[in-house]
Amino acid sequence: ALISLPDSLHVLWIWTVIGLAGFYRTFMHSYFPAAGGRDVSHQPLGRDFVNPWLGAKMALHGETADIFSISGYMDQVHKIFAEPAPHLNFSYPPDILLLIWVLGFLPYFPAFALWTGAGMAGLARGLWKHMGAARVEGVLLAIFSPACLINFWSGQNGSFTAALFLGGLYLCEQSPVAAGVLFGLLTIKPHLGILIVPVLLMRRNWRCIVSASATTGLLVVSSIALWGLEPWRGYVSETLPYQEHLLQLAEGFYPKMMPGVWADCLIVMKMPHAAAAAVAMLCAALAATVSLFAVWREGITPRTVLALAL
Repeated sequence: ALISLPDSLHVLWIWTVIGLAGFYRTFMHSYFPAAGGRDVSHQPLGRDFVNPWLGAKMALHGETADIFSISGYMDQVHKIFAEPAPHLNFSYPPDILLLIWVLGFLPYFPAFALWTGAGMAGLARGLWKHMGAARVEGVLLAIFSPACLINFWSGQNGSFTAALFLGGLYLCEQSPVAAGVLFGLLTIKPHLGILIVPVLLMRRNWRCIVSASATTGLLVVSSIALWGLEPWRGYVSETLPYQEHLLQLAEGFYPKMMPGVWADCLIVMKMPHAAAAAVAMLCAALAATVSLFAVWREGITPRTVLALAL
């Protein structure tokens, strides 16, 4: 069956199988379910999903300011999940609460199932229309890739952000307003959209820019209208410095979950943080230049979308 597939799909299937073989060890060591709703590393099942679920629940109970207080948030984590509780912080900007509040109405595991199913469905929908004759194989390759399975088991948001990123790029030429809405929603993880801004400017896609700006503005203004400025103050004064501290600390499981030049230099090559950051920034600048040059040369195509995503 593999031999009958196009060459590119043949190679991707091989890499997916190899990736799954490597992921098996990580799964058994870190994510395999154990007793009491926890995994073998003593974290709650769907460990990163604790943040969107607990954040939504706290917002529904009028505790929005505490979400962005490191100590106040951890008090709630310990209260609900008891010991040993994961050391977490709510790393999203406050406007994401508008999009996830429904999770707070559900118990943890039904909410986790909804979160995971919706993310997978969104990613599959974002890919389906643009896969051509290979859409079934393409979607299966995505869903069974180690990256997608990590999202599935650890409750991360990567399926949603991938759907917004890819869907927006695929739509930005034909449906710029709809694409702008997707890009506006992607600002819940603002650093993932850095290359989108120069792409839209390069393509002079003003309608998409206006739509994205309006969507972002609406989210921010609505969050301020509902909860005031205090959550945003906490996000800027506590959450962002704490995230920077975690990056500089570079200890434990956290940096190992971030594949790329920075983590490789820091963890594999044992480089000092400043040197690893310098190498990573140099590589990022080169990758951004090459990707944007590809867009300038041939426009928005499946190949340039892949380059931007990588």
